[in-house]
Formats: sequence, structure tokens, C-alpha cells
Amino acid sequence: MTKENKLVAGRLRKKDGFWHTEVSFYDSRNKKNTRSQTTKMRINCKTEKEERENEKKAYVLLQNFREYWTKRLHDPRKAEEILFTDYMEQWLLSMRPNIEPSTYNSYNLVIQKGIIPYFKKLNLKLIDLKAYHIQDYYTYLATDKKLTPNTIIHHHANIKKSLKMAFQQDFIDFNIAEKLIRPKKNQFIANTLSREEINKLFSITRNTDVEIPVFLGTYGLRRSEIVGLKWENINFDNNTIKISDTVVSTRENGQSKLIFKKRTKTKQSHRTLPLNSFLGNYLKELRIKQRKRRKKFGGSYSQKYHEYVCVDHFGDLITPDNITDKFRALIKKTAFKKIRFHDLRHSCATLLTILGSDMRHIQLWLGHSSISTTIDTYTHLTSIVIEETSNNFENIFPTQDYNFELTEEDEEDDDEE
Repeated sequence: MTKENKLVAGRLRKKDGFWHTEVSFYDSRNKKNTRSQTTKMRINCKTEKEERENEKKAYVLLQNFREYWTKRLHDPRKAEEILFTDYMEQWLLSMRPNIEPSTYNSYNLVIQKGIIPYFKKLNLKLIDLKAYHIQDYYTYLATDKKLTPNTIIHHHANIKKSLKMAFQQDFIDFNIAEKLIRPKKNQFIANTLSREEINKLFSITRNTDVEIPVFLGTYGLRRSEIVGLKWENINFDNNTIKISDTVVSTRENGQSKLIFKKRTKTKQSHRTLPLNSFLGNYLKELRIKQRKRRKKFGGSYSQKYHEYVCVDHFGDLITPDNITDKFRALIKKTAFKKIRFHDLRHSCATLLTILGSDMRHIQLWLGHSSISTTIDTYTHLTSIVIEETSNNFENIFPTQDYNFELTEEDEEDDDEE
């Protein structure tokens, strides 16, 4: 084998009772490389015939292994010449047809605004990327950019996914991102509302653009589910509300864009909830009001979104971004308790717990994909559950008085501890 022609040499070797193939070669930097893998062919068998056959099969696998590395070594796309930043852009393009536009835009923001500007200056080849390079990047994001651990996790996810594909495409021998410890996610404790505070919020938001979102948000619906809710999905005869359509907001070329989906966030998010009398009466009243406005304003009233529940006084759809912005402004203006719109969903979960619902029921109501999501998201409910459990013990222990005075022997034991 010479360094000039980069021949791939190969041999069989014995290891742990099996034949293993091994190849060695010099790469474009004249660095010697060795690769090996098991053939799963046993060396010692019941008969000599089986042993000879296994050795022959192992030689065939060795030849295939040599051909594979010879082809890869002369591949014009070989990893020795690919910059890490170039590969990140290639990976992003390859992902675009397979993910939601909103997800793609999120990936694109992380890669174009964060990963590429940082690593471009390092001019690192894909195969030269080390774990400490990535770890230094996370440190830079935390200290220089002041990003939260939750945001850094998104950067970590993109790097890890891209390197996983690079490994699958044989550009690298292992995913070094697997070595890294993912930044620890901050446990967010939501601000939740009591029933009294919710009633106050209903009054504050009455006749505003966030009135409808607030009523539906406290019922446990996500923003995308609220905006996507259609009148045909509300059955006043059976008193049910079906969550099956969503509307999400994303940005494309710097412009806001709405995406209408005939599906929910997850399979479990597609659900039918019972419609209580309070929300049912509100929605009946709302439907009458919208019909009157449509008749009153005529051509000035938008007909484009007539099938949707969440529209403003002129029939225009109240978008997810509208909900967030207008809700935040109204909370600030009225000096109401500082909360995010999504905290209404948290408040729903809290009230369901107080009223006796267990985590499994809350999971189904909120449409979480697994109960672990519910538990991880609403860990603050644990204290409520524990308090309720503690109260139940009042009915277990006897009520008669006991003499809790310590004996001399008890006092001596207590001193020893």
C-alpha cells in the first residue's frame, strides 16, 4: 500500500470467537486510517466443514468491505473536503420536504443566524469537528449571546440530527454530538389563575379581540386549535367540541404567513371534548352575534373566514400572533396579574386537578401525546395532589386523643440521634 495511490489493504482477524474484517488506507491528508467490523461468522464450529465455509464467507465480506472503502475514498463528495457549515446547509435543504414549514423556518433561523456564523470563522471540515468545538459553541451562546438553556437545546438538536445523517451517509464514523450532555432545560413554572381571577379576566376581555381566545384558552385549547376551530366542529345537540383543525403562523422571507392544517399537533391532540353549559351558552350567543354582524356590515364583513369561530367584529381571522400580541397589551394596560396567553391552558390543568381529575384525564383533555409530557409540563401540580392526599389522611387516622408524652427511654434514644 502506498500513500500516492491510496490503496485499501485488508485482512481477516480473529476476535472474540468471530472473524472480523479490517482495512487500512491513507486519506487525502496522508493520515493512516484503520476500520474494522465483525462478520458474525464463528471461527470454531461443530464441524471442520462449517469452519471452512464460515472462513470463505468471511473472505467474501472482506472483499465487499474493501470495495466499499475504496469507493468511499474516491468519492468526489468525500468528507475530507466538506466544511461543517456547508454540510449543515445541505442537511437543511434535505430536511425541507419532510418537515412542516414552521419547523423548517425554526431550523433555518438556528442554522443561518447561529451555527453557520460561528463555525464559518473556524473553517472546520466535517471530519475535523470535535466534541469540544460544539461544547465551546454552547458556552458562547450562553455567555456571549445570553441565550437560555431551552434555546440552546434547539441548537443542540439541529447539530445532533445533522451529524446523525452524516453518520448514516458514511461521511463520519460516529456522531460526536452523542458525547455531549444536552443543556439542562429550565423548569418553567407557569402563572396560573384561580376561578375568581378567570372570571375577572372574562370581564376585562369582554368585547375585545381576545375575548373568544380567552374563553377557549381557559378550556384547555392551544392557540393553533383556537384559531383553527370551525363552527361545524361544535355540536350543540350533543354538547361536544371537536378539535381537528389547526392554524399556525410562520415567517417566510421575512413575511408572516398562515398555514391551515386539516390535522392537529399530534395524533392525540385530535380529540372531542364535552361542552359544558357555560361555554356552550357563550358559543351560542357568539354565533348569533356573528350572524347579525355579517348582515349588518354587508360587503364590509369578511366572508373568507365565515366557517371559523375565532374572528373579529368584521369577520377577519384572529391569528395566533394577534392573540399573543393583543393579550399581552391588554394585560399590561389593565394591570392584571402578569401571565402569558398559554398560561390559561396551565390554569385549566390546575383547576382540573383541584376538582379531582388525575393526570391521565388531564392528558386526554389537553391532547398530550403521552402522560409523561403532562407530568413534565405540569410538575407544579404535584404539590396540589400531595396536599389533597394529605387532606385525605384526615379521614384515615383515628380522631381520639393519644398521650404523646415521651418516656425516659424515648428521650434517651432521641439524644443519641
